[in-house]
Amino acid sequence: MPADGKKLGIDYSSLRNPTVSTGIGGLAQGFQELCVLTFSDNRYLYSYLIRELEISASTSTNLRFPSLLGRDILKRWRLVVDYSHGKVCCTPYSWDQRITV
Repeated sequence: MPADGKKLGIDYSSLRNPTVSTGIGGLAQGFQELCVLTFSDNRYLYSYLIRELEISASTSTNLRFPSLLGRDILKRWRLVVDYSHGKVCCTPYSWDQRITV
């Protein structure tokens, strides 16, 4: 989403693969890009190659929305939601590359 894109320093003028998606709120313009997404658990870096990352174009209404992980990543993790303690635990069980920190 644009707020996270700004934090990451994405140069929107350099994006070259425009898309239009249909969702619950109607049509959304964006860009599809190749990327590597990396997470750390202080022991390992877990990296995932994403061939079709959707980067949303900035609009006056989507600046407040957070970015979301898709099923392409979530299906490779074990997720446990502990409502009583307000915690979500994520344990990766597959990745494209793992590096010891």
